[in-house]
Amino acid sequence: MDQEAEKKSVKKVSKRIIDLNKKQSKGVIAGKADSVSNNLKLQKINWQPWGKNAFETAKKENKPVLLDLSAVWCHWCHRMDHDTYDTAQVIDVVNSKFVAIKVDIDQRPDIRDRYNFGGFPTTAFLTDSGKVITGHTYLPKDQMLHLLAQVSTFYNSLKIEAEAKQSSMQAKKLQSTTINADKRLIADKEITLSYNTVNKISEFLTSNFDSTFGGFGTQPKFPVTEAVELALLQCSKESNKNKENASKDESTIAANKKYTEIAKQTLKGMLGIFDKVEGGFFRYSVTQDWTLPHYEKMAESNSELIRNYLNAHQLLRESVGNEFKDVAIQTLAYIQNTLYDAKTKTFFASQDADEEYYKKSKEQRKKLSKPYVDKTIFTNLNAQMISAFLRASVVLNDKKYSEIALSALNYLYKNNANTSGNVSAGFMHYSLDNKDRRNIKDNKDNRNKLHASDLDSHSGLLIDQVYVLRALLGTFQVNQDRKYLEDAEKLFAYIKSNFYDKDDKAFSDRIVSKEDIGYLQFPDKSLLDNSLLADSLVRLYSLTSKEEYHETAAGILKAFSHDFNHHGFNAAGYALALEHYLFPIKVVIVAKKKNQVEELLNLVLAAYDPRKSVKLLTSGDKKELAESGYAVEPTPTIYICYGTMCSRPIKSYEEFVKEFNRIKGIKK
Repeated sequence: MDQEAEKKSVKKVSKRIIDLNKKQSKGVIAGKADSVSNNLKLQKINWQPWGKNAFETAKKENKPVLLDLSAVWCHWCHRMDHDTYDTAQVIDVVNSKFVAIKVDIDQRPDIRDRYNFGGFPTTAFLTDSGKVITGHTYLPKDQMLHLLAQVSTFYNSLKIEAEAKQSSMQAKKLQSTTINADKRLIADKEITLSYNTVNKISEFLTSNFDSTFGGFGTQPKFPVTEAVELALLQCSKESNKNKENASKDESTIAANKKYTEIAKQTLKGMLGIFDKVEGGFFRYSVTQDWTLPHYEKMAESNSELIRNYLNAHQLLRESVGNEFKDVAIQTLAYIQNTLYDAKTKTFFASQDADEEYYKKSKEQRKKLSKPYVDKTIFTNLNAQMISAFLRASVVLNDKKYSEIALSALNYLYKNNANTSGNVSAGFMHYSLDNKDRRNIKDNKDNRNKLHASDLDSHSGLLIDQVYVLRALLGTFQVNQDRKYLEDAEKLFAYIKSNFYDKDDKAFSDRIVSKEDIGYLQFPDKSLLDNSLLADSLVRLYSLTSKEEYHETAAGILKAFSHDFNHHGFNAAGYALALEHYLFPIKVVIVAKKKNQVEELLNLVLAAYDPRKSVKLLTSGDKKELAESGYAVEPTPTIYICYGTMCSRPIKSYEEFVKEFNRIKGIKK
């Protein structure tokens, strides 16, 4: 999700929404209405799924399209369902003068990203070819009726304007693409990937850091997990420079202190949106000081926050004790208690924003129904949780977390892969046999019909493949089972053959089809998605030594080398991938047998540095041992390689820590 765009819109409309909330009935409590909200409306407004039939109807009847982008966890989506779409006047006008399309943004993030007007719900009006006429977020009944009348009355002229505007945009895009194509070969040779970019993005962190409350910017405040990770990495690098330099250079010490403050204060500040009763983080804070949460809980953000707090514990525990570890453990417990299905051994997507429930004490909550949980098994969200639980298994030295992760991965293999059990054909966005998992009580047949076309035709997105790729590489490093490394290579082959733009040398968010409608015809190349992929490709290169992965990662990073500026601190994911590319650290453990080094392997994996990849070679890996020149000795040996250099043979974990820290502190 693009937090930049959403944050701007949230800031603009939040005051208006809060005022409306005060004026309107207090009888609508999200937690009580959420599980059936969409279905009640389905019985009244003739909602249709996004697809060919809906747009053909609009064209045949010369009607504008009303597009509602909503989510099952979204409080204001439910409010609009109740306040606006549940009123007789709106129902009558929409059914008679519009073709109404409702899209679940979790099921269709590709539509969300192209038609999002900065927040949810998004209320967009389109032509019969999918071009945008206008759009808004939450609209109360009277404003909605006014807008419906305007769009309906002037549709034909608005349609001409929208189509003309889109044609102009397409012409400019084509011209720009042609110019870029002519210059690309020269540009590629001129682009040099360097630490200057990493440093510039790191400066975005310092210039946007809220030194009073932690986090970045003013309000609303979202957890920006990539920015926290970049601050942690910079803190780790600078800290080890201090240890290496006897002179204790003042600028280095100041830099270390600066990034330590950013990481520590942000992690402490975000505890304002942490549920101290049940654990887990709410989605964001409406206020700058993190004291007014927006109460939905998302698997997406919680998985990445688990990793943040575990990594911060590894790095900062001398100054904060076990505080960050305890937060991670409580969040893991929340996930297991609420967003985990013990039957399928998979993770659910979200829990609704029931403000009344979350304001209660532990004892008071026991008397209330828990907020509704979306039980859809999304591939990307499960893969993110798998990575979080793998990290927990090594940092907390507890195999139960890796067992949970592996079980979830096995489910994805069997149920979410396009070909069951085979990663070579990629992964769908969510399980096809999972369409009834949302526990809809009323009018279930109608709801399933609404999303039928999505379920039957929508293949997986780039982000699904990217997060599974990351999870496969993480699984391999934890259990050193070559199957997962081989599957990572197979999955990337699928990614490259289906999502790669050989001209731009970057990857599109979805597989484009001739049948695509509206803005879905235009590929979107996300900076974050591509950065995550580049990061995994550097790791795949470190673990396989295959140059293709290194070259593809370089191509991605060069493609976005001039695009990061306008993202500000939200380009932190790109900086992390670039830092990894420029200074990958490969740790090789050589031993007779795997069971000889299980404890050592866990300790090495737990050591903090996101640029680190770990591989075990045993007596059976004769070819790799011969190629690398490593010898199997009675005592396990560790080698740390960086750039073209490798350390001397290391015989103990204590020696490893010392050498690892020395390498991390090398001034670049």
